[in-house]
Amino acid sequence: MKMLLVDDEEDARSLLARVLRRQGYSVDTCADAALALIQLEATSYDVMMTDQIMPGMSGTDLVLAARRLQSGIRCIVASGQAPPEASIRGDTAWLTKPLDIAEVLALLGPA
Repeated sequence: MKMLLVDDEEDARSLLARVLRRQGYSVDTCADAALALIQLEATSYDVMMTDQIMPGMSGTDLVLAARRLQSGIRCIVASGQAPPEASIRGDTAWLTKPLDIAEVLALLGPA
């Protein structure tokens, strides 16, 4: 499974990427939404996991932009806040931070 992980917090991004790679996932990382959009234009992904609160663009806005570039991409938004009332179309999951790695792995399914 090819995954794009987007989080402006370097430690959180690096740790989660390392855990996911050890589980067999192919993971690319980006520090912000602008870089993620460049990656999404260049590479096809099965799933994108993004932080909700980032400078420049929220995770939910990134999901909407990502779906314009890759209509079938599964998306996961992680945040310390409750999910927005308005739903995001498509296959979007909302995880609460701090993340439970077992919950992330269960949501992702087999690598």
